[in-house]
Amino acid sequence: DEQERVQKKTFTNWMNTYLCQHDPPIKVEDLFSDIKNGLVLLSLLEVLTGEKLPKEKGAKMKKIHFVSNITCALNFLEKKKIKLVNINPSDIADGKPTIVLGLIWMIILYLQIEQITEQTQSQETADGAPAVKKGPKESVKKALLNWTTNAVTKHYGIPVTDFGKSWRDGVAFNAMIHNIRPDLVDLERTKRQPAKVNLEYAFSTAEVQLGIPRLIDAEDVDVPKPDEKSIMTYVAQFLKAYPEAGEDPEVRKKRKSANTPEAELQQFQDLLKWLESAEETLQIIYQPLTDRDPEYLEFMAFKVQYDVEYKVYRSLKQKILSKKSLKLTLEDYKMLQERWLSVQKKIHLWLLKLDRSLPGEVGAFSEWLYKAEEFLERNLDVVEDPNKMILKIHGLTVEHQELFKDLPTYSTFFAKIKSQGVYQGEKLPSAQIEHMHGRLQQVTNLVPDKMSMLTFQKSRFGILVFLDQTEAKYKEWSKKFSSRQNVHQLQEDYQDFVVQGGIDKIYQSTSTTLKSTANVYLKTEVGNENSDDIHEFIQCCDERWNKLYNDIETSGKVLDESAEYWKQHDVLNQKLNAWLSDAQKALQKPSPEKQNFFQDLPDWQEHHKTYNEACFYLADVVEPLVIAKMNHEMERINQAFRDIVISYHQYLEDLRGEEAQSYKDGVTEVAVWLTRTNEFLNKTIPCTQKSLENYEAELDVSSKEVSDMEHKLKSTTRTGHSLAKTSPRESVDQILETLKKYTETFKSNKKSIAEKIKYVKILLPNIESFEHGMTAINAWLDIGESLIQEHELNENFDKVENWLEAHKEHFSQTENQKSVLESKGKLLHKMASHKSKLKVVDFEPPQILLQTTTARFQTLNSSASESEKKLEEAFQLWQLYCQRYQQMDDWIEQAREVLADSDDDIPDLIKKHKKFFDGNTGDVLWKDFHESSIQLLRLIPGYEAPQINETVNKTKNKLKELESQIPARQMYLEFHYKKSHFHDSINEAKVIVEQNRQKLASGDHAEEALQKHKKYFTDSFYTSHEAQLESMHQICFDFSSLDRQNQTLTTEYDKLDSEWKSLRKVINTSQVELKQLPKRWEQYSIRLEVFSQKISRMELLLIEMQKKSLPDDEYQKVYSEFQEMQKDMDKYGEEAKWLSQNLNNLLEDTEDKSLQKESNNLKIILEKFNNLKPGVVEISSKSLIFTKCFQFRDDLDRKSHWLEETHRAIVEIPYVDRLEDAQTMLHEHEVSL
Repeated sequence: DEQERVQKKTFTNWMNTYLCQHDPPIKVEDLFSDIKNGLVLLSLLEVLTGEKLPKEKGAKMKKIHFVSNITCALNFLEKKKIKLVNINPSDIADGKPTIVLGLIWMIILYLQIEQITEQTQSQETADGAPAVKKGPKESVKKALLNWTTNAVTKHYGIPVTDFGKSWRDGVAFNAMIHNIRPDLVDLERTKRQPAKVNLEYAFSTAEVQLGIPRLIDAEDVDVPKPDEKSIMTYVAQFLKAYPEAGEDPEVRKKRKSANTPEAELQQFQDLLKWLESAEETLQIIYQPLTDRDPEYLEFMAFKVQYDVEYKVYRSLKQKILSKKSLKLTLEDYKMLQERWLSVQKKIHLWLLKLDRSLPGEVGAFSEWLYKAEEFLERNLDVVEDPNKMILKIHGLTVEHQELFKDLPTYSTFFAKIKSQGVYQGEKLPSAQIEHMHGRLQQVTNLVPDKMSMLTFQKSRFGILVFLDQTEAKYKEWSKKFSSRQNVHQLQEDYQDFVVQGGIDKIYQSTSTTLKSTANVYLKTEVGNENSDDIHEFIQCCDERWNKLYNDIETSGKVLDESAEYWKQHDVLNQKLNAWLSDAQKALQKPSPEKQNFFQDLPDWQEHHKTYNEACFYLADVVEPLVIAKMNHEMERINQAFRDIVISYHQYLEDLRGEEAQSYKDGVTEVAVWLTRTNEFLNKTIPCTQKSLENYEAELDVSSKEVSDMEHKLKSTTRTGHSLAKTSPRESVDQILETLKKYTETFKSNKKSIAEKIKYVKILLPNIESFEHGMTAINAWLDIGESLIQEHELNENFDKVENWLEAHKEHFSQTENQKSVLESKGKLLHKMASHKSKLKVVDFEPPQILLQTTTARFQTLNSSASESEKKLEEAFQLWQLYCQRYQQMDDWIEQAREVLADSDDDIPDLIKKHKKFFDGNTGDVLWKDFHESSIQLLRLIPGYEAPQINETVNKTKNKLKELESQIPARQMYLEFHYKKSHFHDSINEAKVIVEQNRQKLASGDHAEEALQKHKKYFTDSFYTSHEAQLESMHQICFDFSSLDRQNQTLTTEYDKLDSEWKSLRKVINTSQVELKQLPKRWEQYSIRLEVFSQKISRMELLLIEMQKKSLPDDEYQKVYSEFQEMQKDMDKYGEEAKWLSQNLNNLLEDTEDKSLQKESNNLKIILEKFNNLKPGVVEISSKSLIFTKCFQFRDDLDRKSHWLEETHRAIVEIPYVDRLEDAQTMLHEHEVSL
């Protein structure tokens, strides 16, 4: 997809900007293909990190090697703490686009963008900006976006909120360039330009003027959804090249004000002044301690000031040592460092003075703590001799182990006294003890760091000692040799040291130890600060060793080669001296013996050459005095060897004079004949009858010369063999080679002449038959082409028939001519079968003739068929034209009848009108008729065209006339259809109004009539009729626009509109009459008053029934009335609904706003009614209990009254003086009981 394409291009361009730095340079052409073997991926990681990675190479790499390389790369990334999710080596080896793009994006994100943003943030932090916490991928994106915001938004107010649409118009890119080089961009102009113009200008300007690689193009960004990853990758190039462009404006302002020579010098001078005052303050260390606590507070205050000044000191130190200082020199730093270290030491002594004042073992502990801090802060002074450095480091290591062996004991002791706060009865100062605790913790943390530093330094100088010793050995092996024995001794030394000693394994082991100790050391704060130097040292050591080891291997090869060449020199020197002595004697002997001795001269010439090569090689590797003796001996042997060879060659030249001339004449004659025969045997002969006849004559002449030339060749061969006996080896080879070549050529030519005569005789009759047949066919083709050219379709129809008959008569022979042509093709194919025997015969002319004739035949055959087809097509088109004209004319007549139909049934007319005209039948018929006329006009003669065009135009005018009548007729019918419906609806409304008036007049069902009136005459009734009128009005308007003279529909519409307005007035008047507002208000008021009285009575009953003092008989009366009213509660509810509904209707119908207060009155009464319901229910549920309670109370009152009366009767016993009275009282008393 588009996103994949853009990412692929961007990532490829990004990789190439780094891979061009590789040795050798690499260029990725197709990312998905080139990455498969893993070599490009490993090379990219090497350039990005500066680390060397192992690779599987070779011309015949397979997928297993690809996966191995990719796995190595992925493991390397995981060691860099880069999380790779769902990235499989096999998928990369297969070149899967999604996986490949995901992997490259992770490399870009974490090995470039994250590193650059971290460097920028660390620089800003050093300059006073707040630090940004390192986070995952989103934090990297946020950091880059923050940098971009500083570079663009805060400077120019251009919003950049993402890495997508914010960049689409190109303004942000141009603003970033303007931030770096204001002279390159007119920002106001960019805001008015198209996006592509801005983008193209930004990318090209950044590449040419700022050196920013062009990773993307304008068309990649000017899209609805630009690719975020591609834009982030490109923007990161600006961050890498110009990090200061995205610096926070406030930070930049502060940095610029502080980064001036004057400000730097002022910092330096202020620091020196403080150091002077500090020296004065620190004189206190030489004074006795009088009061520890105040002096300790004074020390801590001084320490705070010291920490502040330390930051200034460290900043100046970094600037001077990194050569970024604007004013200060290295001498200034040395002076500053000396004074600073003096103050630092005195501060430690002051602290020691204070700590010593602590009681007993605490003071002794402070002595140890001071020594520990002093040891940990002590820098390692480096000397040039690595051996001395190893001894020094060893001493420091022993000191370290001795000093810190009791660290656990001291830690336990201090923890104990700190927790107690008292030692030997003396209270310890808490602030000072807390400070000592912090120092102890720091010492505890720094002890392993110090040991890791010493271990690393020991490994570092150990590898330097090893390299120095190895280089010294190499220099011994590379010196000039003094003798052959000296070479053997150095070979043995090399074998013992390099091969037997396993020097490469020793280095690899030492290097592994160094890297292991370095990794531990790098985890410390100090090691991390020097990480670049450590990595650079390790890399330099590896590079130094690789070069040295290559040189050592070369020196080993030189030793072996020198020993071998020295051996050859000594052996050949002895052999050559002996041969030279024998050769001098052989030159004086007779010819046969002389030739016999020098027959192996080439072997001795090879020995002589090897001897010289040995001398030349040894000249570069042996001492000058030795090579001088060798050169003198070599020159003597060379001179003697040259003299003997020259003498022997002179002897041979004299011997072969006469034989050479005879041999030369014979060879020349044979060569001339062979050359002549070769020329005509190899001469290309066109395969035509005349050419073959001439060639046959030449072959006959050469055949007659063969016998004489064969005799001459044999004679010359014998002379050559004789001459070879006295010739040197080089001449012998030349003579024999020449004779052999001429003999073989002669035999070949002799055989070739005989074969060619045979096959030419076979070929001649066939080519004669072929040419005769092709001539006849071409004559037939000429006549056919003439026929087609003479008769074209622009002729009159009367001539077409004659032309057609002639055409058919001539081309009736087509199959016969085709058969002849095919037979000649077969004949040519048969002749071509002799091509291997007659290679000089060029069969191309007959083949061309056959191809040309075949092409003409096919072209003519095609043209003939096409011409006949066009004529028949013309007749068919005439027939089609007439048929469609008749259909068009019939349809027009039917359309006129439909438009003229005046049936009274308007819906039926509309239906008939739509059925006929809505099918586009007329358009289809016209289109078919018009197309048939166009097709016919393409073929018919010119004089027929005006008549057809006139018929087409008349038909077109008829159709236009119909099309102008159709809409008006349709509008007319639609208007009257809508008018009919509108009339029916109005009449129905009039009936409803009249019925309601009659009900109102009779006095019955007035309210029912009003509801019926409202239900019928709703808003939708008016809206519907208004819409119908509007629709009819639009039809009138459209109808008038078609025919402005015809105002029939407009008049009818005006009548309908007037009738509608009249009806609305009647409806409104009827509605007012039906409302009967006074009567309805009177009825409502009466029923409301009755309902209100009943509610008030119910409230009083509830209050009465809850009175405790109410007598039982009165309660029974109230309760009876309450029960009667409770039975009517449902009726009261119905009455409440009636009142609410009727009040709403009245308020809706009335126009007097003052009556709206009735709604509040009813609301109050209804609230009372609703509030009564819970009380009624509650009283009803408790009424039985209340009745029993009242009865119980009355009964209790009666009994109480009886008791009181009885008690009074008992207590108040009257005086009785008669028995009768006593008996009567007794009886009453018994009755009472």
